[in-house]
Amino acid sequence: MLGCIILLSWIFVDIFSACLKKLKIMEETPEFVVDEKLGSYFECLSVWDRKTWLAQEVHSNQELGIFTMGDWTREQLRTAKSHETKVLKNAVNYELICNAAYAEKFQFTPVEMCDTPEELAVSNTILQVLYMGYTERERPGFDFRKAIHNKAASNKEKRAGQVTPAEEY
Repeated sequence: MLGCIILLSWIFVDIFSACLKKLKIMEETPEFVVDEKLGSYFECLSVWDRKTWLAQEVHSNQELGIFTMGDWTREQLRTAKSHETKVLKNAVNYELICNAAYAEKFQFTPVEMCDTPEELAVSNTILQVLYMGYTERERPGFDFRKAIHNKAASNKEKRAGQVTPAEEY
């Protein structure tokens, strides 16, 4: 019963408020239009944020076959002019790796900050795990379990070929 009352009140609230305004029981409240002249989302990103996001995307495209954005978005990141005074701070999108707190917890190093091949390998692995869902379009038939098995076999072969310090004597 209560649900029906709530539904009916939700349906008829506009009619009821219009009647109250006509009878001058309720005042008309004007809608305020606020235009802060912000520009587009891409114009509110700092130059550094746009460059790092684009660099990470290009690296993911070329090295890992992961595509998380379309051509139009990539072009906007590349060509947008920054707003003079209005700039978004901190994580500028919903990608986990762009948030410094999550990047630290995942031990992820952005591509522009990788100093060693090991850092790059760890970061690439993290990207592949986080963006598993984006690989199917570019890698039809990709089997994650098979890829893990192949990587494990490759690592086993590498370890078998290494000489341990005890074997040197």
